[in-house]
Amino acid sequence: EFVFLRKQTGEDKRKLFALLYRYLPLLNPLFGGGVRLPFSDKAPYSHHNQIQVAIKEPGFEGYDQLAKMYSSAVGHIDQPLQRQVAGKRQCNYSALFGIVLNGCTADRDDAGNLFVAPRTHMKFAEAYKKLDTDPLWYPRIAEHFFRRDLPRMQAVRAQPGQAILMHHQTVHGVAPNNSDEDRVHIYFRLTASGRPGGRVQTYPEAMLDPTLETPLLQDLAQRQRA
Repeated sequence: EFVFLRKQTGEDKRKLFALLYRYLPLLNPLFGGGVRLPFSDKAPYSHHNQIQVAIKEPGFEGYDQLAKMYSSAVGHIDQPLQRQVAGKRQCNYSALFGIVLNGCTADRDDAGNLFVAPRTHMKFAEAYKKLDTDPLWYPRIAEHFFRRDLPRMQAVRAQPGQAILMHHQTVHGVAPNNSDEDRVHIYFRLTASGRPGGRVQTYPEAMLDPTLETPLLQDLAQRQRA
């Protein structure tokens, strides 16, 4: 379920948006100039004015059976519903930030866990540089760009109170929930405050250079290579 921030939004839902603020001491330096905050403007459907309340109840079937969740073929990259058309120009926010509120995902892979394919954001960047156009979206995007060289996905194991941060173009999916507890995550789709004008919804340069909007990570990477 997506919750949109409006003037008439009730206090309970506003408290969900407020969960982001405790993590700003991390996010502000990570993204240089910080991220766009809820209600910093009145754009009704912008990423910073919406959150996803992702509840996966016991019995949730997941994207596929657990044995197949370890292949990035079943994963995806987020796109607005109206732009989920094969071959259409991609939209991209900066990063997905999830807060774990409930569930058994700390010690098993089949409790509605988020699955991710590490470093696919970098593999996509290399693939996109070979295109003659801006990056394009496809439903089974890992298969489209990586063919037979499909990266493996792995389960994110996190307990309530922990947070998950990943680049927009990291392939991800959700496993079945075979536990006895609801898995509850709150997801914020973050957009860096420093995006140039006209690049808020689609910023191709950041898809070609995945550390462009996280200068702190650029510095760390350069130090490691030195």
